[in-house]
Amino acid sequence: STAGLVVDDLGAAGRNNGKMGYTVYLEQEPEEFEGFRDDVAREDLPQDFAIEAAIVLLRGGWAQAGDPRHDKYVITDWLQEHSETLAALAWGEVLGVVRWFVGNSTQVLGKRDGRLVPYPQSEAYTKQENARLLLPTGLRPGEEYVQSWGELAECLGGLLRDGGGWVRISDMKKTFRAKFGKELSETTFGHTTLLSLLADGRCAAVCEIDRSDE
Repeated sequence: STAGLVVDDLGAAGRNNGKMGYTVYLEQEPEEFEGFRDDVAREDLPQDFAIEAAIVLLRGGWAQAGDPRHDKYVITDWLQEHSETLAALAWGEVLGVVRWFVGNSTQVLGKRDGRLVPYPQSEAYTKQENARLLLPTGLRPGEEYVQSWGELAECLGGLLRDGGGWVRISDMKKTFRAKFGKELSETTFGHTTLLSLLADGRCAAVCEIDRSDE
């Protein structure tokens, strides 16, 4: 290895079109480096570029970087390899496009296991689809889960009695597992967050959310 450089091997998936399949990064920024030109705001992003980037990103197929922090850079390279329109832009501008999609709720890029993926492959998309279909999320083979509103109300009542009238939301799933031997999955009830499930009117007869610490 060379001092000051980090080599990120992309593996066999990155070796195509005559490329060697790795990316090299500087460990430290050069003196007087003021950053790449990547500060792309939505109003500054031409619609044609945004649409082109979204279409290509949703197809997916880029190699995984060795370090998850480098995913944006690998995707930037990949975009310019797969789009003549984006290849005409400066690399930093395309990086800005990628960062814009990462930082905004556009449903173009998402995450799975901490890696950037096309949104339809993301954990958020899976959760939304499960909530739409009233299916549990993240269960392992053989695990049981709370399946009905009646069962949920009964279990919540038991937790509140044991907890002296309250239970911390952040501990609720763990407590369900320990006390009832079942998983509590909000998507089973059409919700994507536990907080929105507990705020559902069908839980109102059993519990209420204390927002005094917010």
